[in-house]
Amino acid sequence: MNEEFKDYLTALSEKLKWFAHLSPKFIHLFSMNDAKELQKIVPTLDDGGLLFSELHLLKLKISNCIDMNEACDLMKRNNRYPRAQLVFKYLLTIPVSIATNERSFSKLKIIKNYLRTTMSNERLFHLMLYATEKDKLDQLDLAALASDWGKMKDRRIELSVCQH
Repeated sequence: MNEEFKDYLTALSEKLKWFAHLSPKFIHLFSMNDAKELQKIVPTLDDGGLLFSELHLLKLKISNCIDMNEACDLMKRNNRYPRAQLVFKYLLTIPVSIATNERSFSKLKIIKNYLRTTMSNERLFHLMLYATEKDKLDQLDLAALASDWGKMKDRRIELSVCQH
């Protein structure tokens, strides 16, 4: 295992330990210290104390969940606890490997090669999106899209010929 990957796993483990008490089995152990540490980890979490209060109010509901999936679903449905919802959302989006990131950079290298160095950021963004979401794009019905586009309001402008 290379050193970069080991460092990544170590950093990930350090962060994940603060999420452990969010599970239904251990929510009763969630502490103010956990909330303060999560405030340091989750980018837009503004107040660890309020997170602690929200989770304190939700402890019974979370502890009644069967697993983390059910707890996350509970958070999705409950908009009254924005900080708790934010933390669970963050937990669900933590990448567990760097393979996805490496694939993205590999695609970037292919797309932005020497011949395309003057490409605008917007175009690069869209090409990267197309390349990384290829499986979803392959499922689109191009004939239906073309038909829908053809049925859209006619946007052509009548041009008149000016004579001098």
